[in-house]
Amino acid sequence: MLYNIYISHFTGKYNIFGLTKQKVQKLVMAYLNGEKYVSISGSKYYINEPSDVKIFQHEKCENSTEDSIKYYLGNINYSKKSSGELYLPPSTLLKLGKDVTDGFLQDKEYGENIKIATKEAIIKETNAYVDKERINQLKALPNSSFDFTKLVKLCEELNENFAKQSYLTVGMIVRTIMNHVPPIFGLKNFEEIASNYAGPKEHKSFKKNMSHLSDSLKNIADSYLHLQIRKKEVLPTEIQVDFKQDLDVLLAEIVRIS
Repeated sequence: MLYNIYISHFTGKYNIFGLTKQKVQKLVMAYLNGEKYVSISGSKYYINEPSDVKIFQHEKCENSTEDSIKYYLGNINYSKKSSGELYLPPSTLLKLGKDVTDGFLQDKEYGENIKIATKEAIIKETNAYVDKERINQLKALPNSSFDFTKLVKLCEELNENFAKQSYLTVGMIVRTIMNHVPPIFGLKNFEEIASNYAGPKEHKSFKKNMSHLSDSLKNIADSYLHLQIRKKEVLPTEIQVDFKQDLDVLLAEIVRIS
């Protein structure tokens, strides 16, 4: 099956005749990616912000060249001019075959892929589990006593999984961070951070946040990791793994003392 194309934008209107399905898909991908030009069969076509794109099957005349099509339609009697060039409008291309635009574009707009990617990036940025600035602070820490590479990577993967709503993984990663950081505080495990860091009276609010992590998040995450399969399961929600504030307090203290 071959296809004929009609494209209209502010510079004018034109056709591309006799494209294979593969070449139409290349044109469609360039359209969705918001590209200005697309090269097909050695020719370069301008597709920047088109006002209209139509795709038609080529069914009527055997030969799909421009001259053969115009001859089949009665030469230029069915043609219109745009910027001095002849082209066939959609109403004429329908005489060669049906409109299949929806089958390729599905009502998607020019640059749709860029818009989707931008929207996802904004959502990911604004809905981060670990604030981007906090991660940048961790990246800037000197690796003199400790190498923070793994901690940074854990925070980044935490954000990636939180954006994908992979809440089981979110809980597991926060638990991994808790196991990873005690040596930074000169302690053996996270329970010591929650109970002994900086003495019994100092950093009272810090200890409260760490106790919340130790008592609540630890049990939740351990159930994800160690609980065996049951006849019925209920998956965690965002609320169940929302320890963002407590984790940020922990990371902020790491930045302060490092």
